[in-house]
Amino acid sequence: MKKSKISIPHSIVLMMIMAVIFAIMTWIIPAGVYDTEVVNGKTQYVAGTYHAIEQTGVGFWPLMKCIVNGFTKNAGISFMLFFTGAAIYMLDQTKCLSAIFGKLAGMSSKSTSLVIFIFMAFLSLAGSTGAVANSTVALMPVGVLLASALGMDKAMAFILIYLGAYAGFNVGATNVFTVAVAQGMADLPIFSGAPVRVFFHICNLLFTYVWCMMYAKKIKKDPRNSLNWSEGREVSEFMGFKALEGDEANVTTAQWASFGGFIVAIMIVILASFKWNWGMTDFTAIFLLLCIYIAIVNKFTLDDFVKSLINGCKTMMGAVLITSFCGGLSLVLNQGNIIHTIVYYASIPIAQAGAGVGAVLMFIFNYIVNFFIPSGSGQAAAVMPLMIPLADISGITRQVAVMAYQFGSGLCDSIIPTSGTLMACLALSEIPYGKYMKWVAPYIIAQIVFSCVDCYVLQIIGWTGL
Repeated sequence: MKKSKISIPHSIVLMMIMAVIFAIMTWIIPAGVYDTEVVNGKTQYVAGTYHAIEQTGVGFWPLMKCIVNGFTKNAGISFMLFFTGAAIYMLDQTKCLSAIFGKLAGMSSKSTSLVIFIFMAFLSLAGSTGAVANSTVALMPVGVLLASALGMDKAMAFILIYLGAYAGFNVGATNVFTVAVAQGMADLPIFSGAPVRVFFHICNLLFTYVWCMMYAKKIKKDPRNSLNWSEGREVSEFMGFKALEGDEANVTTAQWASFGGFIVAIMIVILASFKWNWGMTDFTAIFLLLCIYIAIVNKFTLDDFVKSLINGCKTMMGAVLITSFCGGLSLVLNQGNIIHTIVYYASIPIAQAGAGVGAVLMFIFNYIVNFFIPSGSGQAAAVMPLMIPLADISGITRQVAVMAYQFGSGLCDSIIPTSGTLMACLALSEIPYGKYMKWVAPYIIAQIVFSCVDCYVLQIIGWTGL
């Protein structure tokens, strides 16, 4: 008699369940708000002003509207996913990807390890500046191609791109969206304490790289260990490129031109993220232009172009639905007016604990709050005006308070289903959220333990970063 296996629900099912749970929470948790003020263009909570308001529980119809409005909220990511999928689909039609990347499939294991490390190190460095965060969605096609060329699965693309970039983003020394904002609000010199943060960045990168290589070794040994594998699925469907033979293996001028256009588009995305702070709309426009360029180079008829565009967009429908449902979750919490209440009650234990334990609780507090406020700069604007007075009262140095916020806000980004970027990257790499959480849990637990120890030790030695 076979033992029944626990079935992990589809990511969209999980999103719907969470939406219902959040709606129930709005009837149980008291509604409340802080007074707010605008400082340097950012809306901040005013410490000591929390007060209860009339309960604003989210009922059935408002819940449905929140879910639908989530589609509007995440429309930028959705359209970028559509046109990214269309571009990759059209590239695949030209067979340039199989012809070019298929030649790399025979790379030795040592070369593979080096390529992975260099790629992850570059992305983590870019992530540490804050330049590569939301743009990881636009870079996912590169990860898919590289992972496939190395004979691996799409899940490896997620590890390379998302975890690689966030290995720097979540602890980096020069993140303009987290460190700079939080330190400015704490009246600390911008990017002070950089040596300590650089050390933690290196440690986090090496830990992520080792975790990545452990996964690579595991799926090479048995592809059924892949996060992309499911019962009845052939290994060839998700592991690596198939090397082409005969005339198909010869790369034509049109194929080289198509691939060159793809590389140029990706380089523009990276450069624009650094220099011009481009967003989702800009990236979407780049991929739409890439679709048009591929059609012209390969002499598509207008009908063929439109059909390819539609079919490519269809491949992204699952990813779009997941990120859209995700957008509705935070709307439920906002409409129920319980986010401020959660922040208020979570902050109380910090004031009552000693400085060392308080620093740890401050990290845990920020980790929890990030679930409800997934924006790094948005969370800083919300919590730092509360954390700084708490830190001063509790004897916690302001630099440690900033570090606790940075760790809590950044490290939680790898698991929160309210993050459209995370859910989009998971969908593009075809990893079910439930399956991902089971795999990533040890990695996350280790990061939490290290962060607690780091915050405690830094506070005990009185680290000011000055």
